[in-house]
Amino acid sequence: MTFQRYPRRDQPHHHEQQQQQQRKVSVLKRTTRGHFLATMMATSNDGNESSKEEEKEDIPPWERREMEKKLSKESGEFPWPVFLLGSLITLLAATGSVFEWTFSKPIFGVVDASSGMYKPILGWFIVTGFPLSAILWTKGIEGANKASELTDKMDGYD
Repeated sequence: MTFQRYPRRDQPHHHEQQQQQQRKVSVLKRTTRGHFLATMMATSNDGNESSKEEEKEDIPPWERREMEKKLSKESGEFPWPVFLLGSLITLLAATGSVFEWTFSKPIFGVVDASSGMYKPILGWFIVTGFPLSAILWTKGIEGANKASELTDKMDGYD
């Protein structure tokens, strides 16, 4: 025998919660930067939902992901793994420049240590390389987090 837990007075009853959930429709919305937000839109209280809202609700998750991929390609923004790869390459170049400076090795076998441009070139790589790598890393992590949050919302883990 199971006992039903009755809601407190300030909480809505179970059938009221179901009605509220039926009035909400999940919609993907494109922002100016090409990112997607899953927003909840309340429909009218009379129960007449438009066919577009019903179609969007009935779209399977894999089709929504395909639509998201198409729209993200149209936005022109690089995907987040590109930022992480750029960060890695920049960090390796900056670290290599420190070692080339320390051991007076030629830059890419082209600019010798006796050249007047040797120290300014390596200095530029060192001074700008580490901060640029940190910026690219941060942008890549932010993109990965946004992609993860979007996937969670699409899978129903709000």
